[in-house]
Amino acid sequence: MITIIIPFYNEESKNKKSLTLFLKDLSKYISQKFNNKNKFILIDDCSSDNTVKLIKEFLHRLKKNQSNQVEFIRNDENRGHGYTLKKGFKMCKTKYATTLASDYDTPFLDFSKFTSRNIDLVMFPWVNIEKYSRTRLILSTLFNLFYSVAFDVKVNYIQAPCLYKLKIFRKIKVRADTGGPYLAELAIRLLKSNITFAEEHIYYYNKSVIDRTVSFSNFMKVIKDFVLLYLEINVIHRNRYKFKAKKIYL
Repeated sequence: MITIIIPFYNEESKNKKSLTLFLKDLSKYISQKFNNKNKFILIDDCSSDNTVKLIKEFLHRLKKNQSNQVEFIRNDENRGHGYTLKKGFKMCKTKYATTLASDYDTPFLDFSKFTSRNIDLVMFPWVNIEKYSRTRLILSTLFNLFYSVAFDVKVNYIQAPCLYKLKIFRKIKVRADTGGPYLAELAIRLLKSNITFAEEHIYYYNKSVIDRTVSFSNFMKVIKDFVLLYLEINVIHRNRYKFKAKKIYL
């Protein structure tokens, strides 16, 4: 069984058409045979637009057997992407868990081919670089290279969405609480452990641009999170993180 965590925040304001299509196709996805026993946790990070209204309409349209698979909760205030993901993972009671972007950036996948092989971690990097603007592509590449060199891991995209085996996941404590750094730190801690992992390239839909709301204080927080992680992994607890994950080729 898998729990799929779907965070939302003002998705209706960003692109109502995209959100409406996402929810419509999510209903079809839930009804697929391979999802019969899977769970879905939808978490709204205190949206101020009509996102919650559209989600409730979606929930109302679900068939009874589908609605039993879906849980919807809402943060009491805007807490951020990292906090929302942490909250969702704490609620999971299945063997595996993953995340799904509510902006319809990533496709709906059949995860059974990965769970059947009992892999601890499956990463889903993008295959289409054309989705990125030149600036975003450069920054994403540098970010990935920086982490790869600093922590001696070789993966295509350190912030990629992943499928996690929760037995392994629950042994990891992540300090970062913002979206990108949270996923990167989680991946690093797992990849420096004695686990198995695989990479499956997928096609990302939406064009990626730089988030203009990023502030200097957020940038400094990213630097702080990186420095603290570097010291812990490579200095303070280097014996604990001396392993290299074994890659499984699909």
